Amino acid sequence: MARDLAIGVRLREIRKRLGLTQQEFAERLGLRRLSVARYEAGRIPRMNILKEIARAGGVSVAALITTDSESIASPVHGSGTFSDDELPLLLIRLLRRLRRQIVAINALPSPIARRSYEHRSKIILSRAIRDLAEYRALVERHSRRRDRKRRS
Repeated sequence: MARDLAIGVRLREIRKRLGLTQQEFAERLGLRRLSVARYEAGRIPRMNILKEIARAGGVSVAALITTDSESIASPVHGSGTFSDDELPLLLIRLLRRLRRQIVAINALPSPIARRSYEHRSKIILSRAIRDLAEYRALVERHSRRRDRKRRS
């Protein structure tokens, strides 16, 4: 049985970032809680399970199995956790709305409906992330140009 403690840590990070218990995460993945506990302890899941965990966490399978020591949570500073007073107000509002959506997803009557909703949510989120990254790059280019003009 293959073991890798770093993969276990990354799986635990995903579960905690989603705000789920081992039992809730197991249910979302169609597994038993004991399986999730074993994976978090370092047992390497089969590829189909790795794909489901990656999908649920919004990361690639490569990010789960990488030998890189960097956390998949990509902390911006220190611990990777933020208190509410460190987060911009807009982000706090977004997080509150997302929490309500998670409750709504979990209340959907069938697994098919939940998967459909999660799939659509993933598409929307990936578009938003891409758009924000493109906008940030645009703002950075504009800022550099403005700085160059000021210096000359």
